[in-house]
Amino acid sequence: MKTGPDRILREGWLARHRDALIFCAIVLAAFLIRLVYLSQIKASPFFVPTYRGLDDYLYDNWALEIARGDLAGKEVFYGLPLYPYFLGLVYFLFGHDVYTAKVIQFFLGAVTCGLVFIIGRRIFNRAVGVIAGLVMCFYAMAIYFEGFFVSSALSLFLNCLVALVLLSATERPSSLRWLAAGLLTGISSLANSSVLLVIPFIIVWWYSMVCHPERPRPARNHLGVTPQNDNVQYLSKQSRLWHCVALVIGVCLAIAPVTIRNYIVGKDFVPVTAHAGITFYGGNNPLCDGSFHLPPDIGTSVIDSKKSATVIAEQKMGRPLKPSEISRFWIDQGIMFIKTHPGDALRIDFRKAVLFWNAHEIPDILPMFFFRRYAPLLGFPLIPYAVIAPLGLLGMCLVFKSRKRSADILYAFIAAVFLSNIIYFVNSRYQLVAVPFLSLFAARAAFWFYVKAKERSWKNVLTAAAGLLVIMAIANIKLLEFRPSQAYNNLAVILKRQGLIDDAIREYRNAIESDPRYPSPYYNLGILYLEQGKFPDAINNFNEAVRLNPSFGKAYAKLGIAYANTGDPGKARASWQRSLEIDPEQPEVREYLTKY
Repeated sequence: MKTGPDRILREGWLARHRDALIFCAIVLAAFLIRLVYLSQIKASPFFVPTYRGLDDYLYDNWALEIARGDLAGKEVFYGLPLYPYFLGLVYFLFGHDVYTAKVIQFFLGAVTCGLVFIIGRRIFNRAVGVIAGLVMCFYAMAIYFEGFFVSSALSLFLNCLVALVLLSATERPSSLRWLAAGLLTGISSLANSSVLLVIPFIIVWWYSMVCHPERPRPARNHLGVTPQNDNVQYLSKQSRLWHCVALVIGVCLAIAPVTIRNYIVGKDFVPVTAHAGITFYGGNNPLCDGSFHLPPDIGTSVIDSKKSATVIAEQKMGRPLKPSEISRFWIDQGIMFIKTHPGDALRIDFRKAVLFWNAHEIPDILPMFFFRRYAPLLGFPLIPYAVIAPLGLLGMCLVFKSRKRSADILYAFIAAVFLSNIIYFVNSRYQLVAVPFLSLFAARAAFWFYVKAKERSWKNVLTAAAGLLVIMAIANIKLLEFRPSQAYNNLAVILKRQGLIDDAIREYRNAIESDPRYPSPYYNLGILYLEQGKFPDAINNFNEAVRLNPSFGKAYAKLGIAYANTGDPGKARASWQRSLEIDPEQPEVREYLTKY
């Protein structure tokens, strides 16, 4: 056993590298958990993106085009571009290997857990950092989304880097550091645009520190260093103004290449993406309940909704439209709803605000509970949003009371994501962007309970615990009833492509039973029966689809084919004509009309 100088040296080395060792331990634990999950979902029908109705199919195909050398593309970006370029780089290096790509994505998520520890260590203390890092390590929804080809893992990683660079810029201010913070924020916005809303909060916060210039500068200590107030330096009004300018310039420099590329490719001024309009309308229309909800004639998948939104906008305007004009059309539709129905719009926004903190996370892509049939890990007691959100709210109150200025950066990120959800809509993937920062406040609250219990300050502990229980009880009130019909429908489409016809029919029927008003399973079941030659069954399902959605042009087209095969050319022609009225850009339907 080593004693004396050897023990002192060993303990000194551990003390110097303690934070690095903790960071590595958290990353390793998070990565191992994610590898277990990866091994389970590998057998899932959704592991390889094959269904065009899901976002990960869009990103997978986009990334493949990039990996094959089509770096510029041919259209204005319709989705945020950073993630597909990241995935395209992975495919370029390793080939179209879905497993390897997801391993890399899970590793990125694991590193994010380590970054959360570092942020917590710098703003609060080591214990808070460890708790927050472990919360992210075991947060179920983060693990779940890292298993899809969506931008969640990349955007969380980048946002944590942005927070660290902002901390560095406030602790050791210089225009160069603030420029770097702006550049990284702009880059991160290309994966998740809500981070842009952090900028005005940070500018107001940083510039507001000059509101009391009469406050005397503290005297230098014996080392010749001016003591800092919570690592925030005293600077002149002009210096802070230049820092804010540098921050904005950095953001603009990061986004400018995308804007220029869009103009060169599409001859249209689109700063980043032309998807904002329909996304805004999806959260601001008469059918909204606080989550994403488009009218049936637009559709639900990103590919179908893009085409339908274009057709409808051009029909309304009576001319071909550029992508920016289509986006503006749908923004105007959402604004018109807000102006003409201010009471309903206010009710929806209030509902969004409540839903953001609600324990029942609104599914996106596929519901997490639906995936438990493939991944037993999701059935384990992992940390849910139902714990993080209430505990995070309590932590926010405790930290605000302590007036810790560096924590204001965390408030800015949470406020930005919250505001983004109010502007657009609430779902679990949009909420996820706030969770690393909420987990830090949740960890601070947990540490506060530990300290107060150790001090035997039972009155404070009981009061805070009672408040926390009230918050949790309110947060657990179920405000939306989610129907998994879309998930069943998506699963059925994939099973059909794998040749499992009976299983596909079963899942289509599960989708119809879950929500009889959802037209897609009727349409897809009709296609299956059409391919099997069961034309009366196909006609029944197509008719039900168009009854539920009278603007379902593709269903009318298929209905015409079914009628033609039953020897009823009159109904066939009527169906095809109705399909062309809805969407004139269907040359194959025109051929059917010519033939019959």
